[in-house]
Amino acid sequence: MKIFNNPPKETWPELTQRPQLELEFLESAVRNLLNRVKKSGDNALRELTLQFDKASVQNFLVSEEEVQEAVKSIPETLQKSIRTAAANIEKFHASQKRDSPEIETMSGVTCWRKATHR
Repeated sequence: MKIFNNPPKETWPELTQRPQLELEFLESAVRNLLNRVKKSGDNALRELTLQFDKASVQNFLVSEEEVQEAVKSIPETLQKSIRTAAANIEKFHASQKRDSPEIETMSGVTCWRKATHR
């Protein structure tokens, strides 16, 4: 993952572009990962964590103390961004409970559902 701190404004459009992946490829890759986890459980999670995150994890349980320490280490601006993202996600998915083809999660950001059939 690349981290950008205060990038020049002229680079924002490029940095905020969403990656375009072939839908079938993406669905197949996710399906394979899910099947692997269903079949092998925590062992698959350990292997995938090592593969993708380059981290060796033996215990997946996180203590309350570890959670609190992690929260303290996150800058307030990032916490605010995470809360904004969570609120946007919640607002968007809450709209799926009723007939609402489009929802503006925040100024200039419109989300909608698109059904695809196989």
